[in-house]
Amino acid sequence: MDRREFLTSSLAMPVAGGISQSSSGRQPCVEMILFNSQIGPPWARLESWARDAFCPLLNRSGFPAWGCFTLELGVGTPQLMFLIEHESVSRMHERWASIRSGAEFNEASRKLDEGNIPAFDSEEKRLLLMTAYSPSLAQAKGKQESPRFFELRVYHSPTHRQLKAVHERFAGPEIKIFHRVGIHPILFAEPLYGPDLPNITYLTPFQSLDAREKAWKAFGDDPEWQRVRAESIAKAGDIVVRTHRLIYRATSYSGIQ
Repeated sequence: MDRREFLTSSLAMPVAGGISQSSSGRQPCVEMILFNSQIGPPWARLESWARDAFCPLLNRSGFPAWGCFTLELGVGTPQLMFLIEHESVSRMHERWASIRSGAEFNEASRKLDEGNIPAFDSEEKRLLLMTAYSPSLAQAKGKQESPRFFELRVYHSPTHRQLKAVHERFAGPEIKIFHRVGIHPILFAEPLYGPDLPNITYLTPFQSLDAREKAWKAFGDDPEWQRVRAESIAKAGDIVVRTHRLIYRATSYSGIQ
C-alpha cells in the first residue's frame, strides 16, 4: 500500500478493529485526529491542506460539528488536532464510507501527499464516546472575534470503579461549580481506545489564557469544591491519579472557534 492509499483508508476508517453495538449503541461520539508535523515547509503544507482542502470537505459533509486546532502549549508542537462529532459510531462509518467514495476526498488526500517532503511525521486517532451529561460540540459552533483557547484535560483513574466515581462527581456538583466560576466545558467523553485508560477527556474554551488562570484559581479556592473533593476521596479514594493538560487554539478556518 502506498502513502496515498494509506491516507485514504486511515482517514476513512478512524479506528482499527470492530466496535460492538452493545458498546456504542446510539451514543454520540467524537473522533480525534492528531497530526504531528515539523516547523517549516511540512507544517506549512499541513496547514494549507487543512485550510484549503480538508476543512472545506468537513464543512460540506453534514457532520453535527467539527473543529480544527493547533497545539499552543504542550509537548509535541507543531500539532494539528481535528475533533469531529458523530451521532453514533455506526453513523460515523456510514458517513466516511460515503465521503471516501467521492472525488473531493480523493483530491484532498492527493494534495496532502504531494511532494517529496511529508506534511506530517505521525498521525494518531482516538474514538471518544460522549457522556450522557456532555453538551454537543454543535453548541460551540460559529465564528468568534478572535479564535479561543481550548484546554484539553485527561483525567486518568486507576480502576473503572473509580472512573465511575469521577463521572458521578462531574454529573453531580462539579459542573455546577465549574459554571459558577467561569469554566464551561463543551465536551465530556470517555475514550474507547487509546492510552491511559480508563480516563475521562474534556475540552473547555477560554477567551484568553489570563481568563483560564482566573477561572481555575476561583475553582480551586471554592469552598464547595473543596468539600465535594474531600467527600469523593473519603468515598472512593484518589479517583484521579494522573492529569494531562494541553492548550490548543482554534484555527481561523475551524468550524468551532
